[in-house]
Formats: sequence, structure tokens, C-alpha cells
Amino acid sequence: MFSVRSTSMRQSAARGGLGGSRGAAAALAFLALAACGDDPPAATDTQNDTTPNGRTFVLAARAEAYDARAQRPFVASLASMTFPEAAADVAPQPTVDRPVEAIVVPLDLIGIPWSSFAGPANQPVDLPGPWLAEVEALEALIAEAGKPVVLAISPLAAEFDTLAAEARDANGQLVLNTAWQPYCYDPSTDGNPTKYRDQFAGFARWAVERFRPSMVLLGQRMNLYETTCGASAYSAITGFVAEAVKRIDASETLTEKPLLLASVDVEDLYGFPAKAGRCQTGTPADCLGTRKSLVATLEASGITHLALESYPHRAFPDATQIPADWLSRVATVAAKPTAIAGLGLPAVDLDTAKGVCTRLVASTASTQRAFLDQAIAIADQKDMPLLVWRTLLDLAPSETVAACPCAGDATLCTHLDQLGAKRDERRVQLVAGLASKDGVARSALAIWRGLLP
Repeated sequence: MFSVRSTSMRQSAARGGLGGSRGAAAALAFLALAACGDDPPAATDTQNDTTPNGRTFVLAARAEAYDARAQRPFVASLASMTFPEAAADVAPQPTVDRPVEAIVVPLDLIGIPWSSFAGPANQPVDLPGPWLAEVEALEALIAEAGKPVVLAISPLAAEFDTLAAEARDANGQLVLNTAWQPYCYDPSTDGNPTKYRDQFAGFARWAVERFRPSMVLLGQRMNLYETTCGASAYSAITGFVAEAVKRIDASETLTEKPLLLASVDVEDLYGFPAKAGRCQTGTPADCLGTRKSLVATLEASGITHLALESYPHRAFPDATQIPADWLSRVATVAAKPTAIAGLGLPAVDLDTAKGVCTRLVASTASTQRAFLDQAIAIADQKDMPLLVWRTLLDLAPSETVAACPCAGDATLCTHLDQLGAKRDERRVQLVAGLASKDGVARSALAIWRGLLP
């Protein structure tokens, strides 16, 4: 059993977590309600907006930024959730506002020192110095934010096509080797199928014991591995999550256990983007019916919550076509309680420059707001503990990213061009914030703020 302490979320943040146990959703609900007070959230600006009274879900975003000049452009930072405000006459320096209740700490950005967890009981040994320095920088970021923590890790690489990058020390520099295991590595075909599973589980336990998160994402958009690598590899990889769950549950160091989540990619479950050999006929709902077994496989790992991630531009070049039940249909096929671990949709039109400039994504502030409305409604209906909009501010200037051809920042444009086939997907990621990079709010941000205490 767990106990519910009568403390506010902000007081809890000072201790580094919300508290909780394997059944802690009710505790999270109590804390969110306490943070909101007795009054309902402020009314929002459309007829279909949802304003839950006493909502259970915590609002969060990833603490990351983007540096086109860096070798690893995604970097951990509070910049993507910091909004400049006009300074008062008596205060020459502007204040900052981080409109979230928890931050998603992107430990997944710095790889995993797999071999450091290869010993008995998979306890860490000889952690690479530059990697450990990055961990300490994340701890400093948490202290600066003063928010509860949702920790993001995953056994998969950022491209969802092999194991997460091997982090190592190369003459004092952190190097991430993304090719240390074969493409579409399948543990079930390995002579030692549990070796890396156990190393990941040891890493996961160590990370949770160190960061003391309120919730932890043990795997992200896991079904994308099935799409690329097949059912056998996917089933074996979900075993990594299952072993991590066991190790965290068995920890004697943790006085309070976090909620344990792993996420699925919503668009993939509906069959988007289209792929030969699957869902060739029928509706997206029909496709979901054939692919929902992937959800069951992941739920069997023992996670407390199945988390959804949705980036619907991959299914709807015209964002006005996103169905009102896009998220709820997937939540309905889940046997476990659900959460939302990542959402993103641009608020600007984007073209693709393949020969001539043609429309890639048609979207506006209104369609972005409608998608957030949908997420709030399902989070409220399902008593979810978490709702994450991936980045609150654009990670790059939308006027540069949306220009076709790219213009206004030669360094950024050159960097995007060098991404080749990945260029357009990256551009969408960079401009999916609820506000512009310089903090100019879009209408969805008013809804988000209206739900905060």
C-alpha cells in the first residue's frame, strides 16, 4: 500500500519527486488536485476545449534544445520550456516561466555505457568519465528547474533499428557508437540472448536509484522496432523492459517506486507511414485491429502504464483531417492504465523541396490546438497520470525551417541539407512547439497554461 502525503507538487519537487509506488496513480491524482487548488482551471478558447476539474494528469515536456553546430544536435536544456516575460519597471532583468509541473529528463540523449554494466548483478563499474559528467549536468538541470522528474531511457537507438548507442570515453570526449550492434539486432538469435538485456536492466535500476524519478519511460515508441525488424526482434526487445521492471521492483534502495511506463507509436499502430506487406486495405481502425497484439506484448513486460506517443503529421499531411478519436482508439485497446508520453504537431505549414517546393504538412495554430484538446480530453477520461507535449517552444526559428528553400540561417540550413532523407522529419520536430523559439505563444499554449496551478 502507499500513503498519500498532504503536500503540494512544488514542495515535492524540492525533494526530487512526487512520491509513489507501483499503485501510485491515485497519489499523483491527489497531488495534481492539491496543486490546482479548489478552483477549476481557467476556461479555454474554443467550444471543444476541455477543462478538467481535479485532473489526474501531470503536464510535462522534454528538457531539450537543438544546436545545429554540435556533433550531437539534440542537447539537454531547459531552454525549450523557458518563456521570457516582459520586465517590470522595477526589475530590469526579465523573469522566466517554465509552464510545466514535471520535466522529462532526456537521459536517452547520451547513450548507455553497456559494458560498464556487464559484471555481477549488473552493477556499474568504470563508468566513462565524459558520460558521467553528462549525467551530473542533467542533475544540475533538475536542481535548477526545481520540478519533479520523468526519466526517459530506452534500449533502442534513436532510429529504432538497433540497440541504444554505446557510450564510451575517447580521449576525454563522449563518443556515441550507434553501430556497435548489427542493424535490427535480435537477441533471440544471439548465443547469449540475455547478456544485453541484463546490462540494460542494471543500467535502468542504477538510473532510477540515482535520479529518483516520479515516473520512468523504460522504452519509447517500441513498436517501431517491429516495423523495421520484425516480430521476433520486437518480442525479444520487450524482454529488456520486462527485466528492467523486475530489477527496479527488487531495488532495496528505493523507498518509493516510480510509475514504470513504456510507450507505443500511435501512427505506426494505425499503419502509417504506409509500408509494403501490412494494412494494404481497410481503414486505420482495421489496421489497429491487426496490430494491437503489439500493445499486448509490451504490456506483458510488467509496466504499470502503457504510454502513447503521437506525431500525426506522419499520417495526415493535412492536420485538419486528424480524427477526434485518434488517441482514444489506441487507449481503448490497452489492458493496462494509459498515459501520454509524447505529442507534437507543427502550427505552421511546411513544404518539401524535392525538385520543386510542394506541401509536406498543412497545419495551423488552430489545428495544433485541436490536437492538444483531444489529448486533454482522453487524459481526463482515462484518469491518466501524465501528459507530455514534447517541446513547449520551437527548437529552431520557424521562419527559417518553414522557408522553401531554407533561408535566414545559413548554418541551420546547411545542417538540415546534410541530413538528406531525414531532413523533412527533422524540420517537423524543430517547429512543433506551443510557442515560437523566441517565446511568442500560440493559442494551444493558453490552454496548457490554463490547466496549471
